[in-house]
Amino acid sequence: MGAPMAPMYANVFMYTYEKRHILTQYGEHYFRFINDILLLWIGSTEEFNLMMQNLNSLPSPVRFIFETSTTHINFLDLQIFVTGKQFRDTLCSKPTDSNTILHASSFHPTNLKDSLPIFQFIRVLRNNSDHYIAETQIKDMFTKFLTRGYSKTCLNLAYTRAVKSITENKIHQANGERFIFPQAFHSES
Repeated sequence: MGAPMAPMYANVFMYTYEKRHILTQYGEHYFRFINDILLLWIGSTEEFNLMMQNLNSLPSPVRFIFETSTTHINFLDLQIFVTGKQFRDTLCSKPTDSNTILHASSFHPTNLKDSLPIFQFIRVLRNNSDHYIAETQIKDMFTKFLTRGYSKTCLNLAYTRAVKSITENKIHQANGERFIFPQAFHSES
């Protein structure tokens, strides 16, 4: 059974729309993941609002809802903010988020439950440019897992493995090594 076609059609449609109306002018600072867009704007707020008004008035079903800020913006699970003349990042969560981490007593495979804290700790470490904020978020993540029935021993081991993974990845990047993802070709792809 093939993958659902709607997301593929939507991506093709949006690419055509972006190519025609956005990428020619703003492509260097334009990033999209499915229906979430980040545009780093160089110009005034008034100019940005005018551009958005023009895009939203095009004869197209595409309409943009947007937020602007000169200090910080949320994109996917990141908060991107400006410190001095640098962009920094940290994890963010929506006010409506709740602790929905898979419970340790679930009947999911053990290796899935063991890997979940590792990858969540990696996510916190990788997506924080400030070490002190990362430490606070690691403690919060640790508490979320404890609340969902994970043992301290399991979480300490997961944290150790996450730190090791991040460190090894930085070494590979510094050595210019690339991650290779081999994928078998299939006619339905």
